[in-house]
Amino acid sequence: MELQETERQRQEPLEAGLTHADDRVRLSEWLPPQWGEMPRIRFWKRCYNVLWIIPLGTVGLIISLNPKINQAARWLATRS
Repeated sequence: MELQETERQRQEPLEAGLTHADDRVRLSEWLPPQWGEMPRIRFWKRCYNVLWIIPLGTVGLIISLNPKINQAARWLATRS
């Protein structure tokens, strides 16, 4: 029996430091509801909201790839 107990302690060393939780909510420690916030990405010293980066990045990607797309379309048109 003791062998199994020491084996279990070796497998789960953090379990010894855990305590049991209460079955009730402590209203003094409860935070009021808060609005969610979209994640931000930091470039150099400025933070940018992800909701702005995704559409602007998509437009920028389309604009930057437009010459390659046009070139491929012209190449396909000359082959037919």
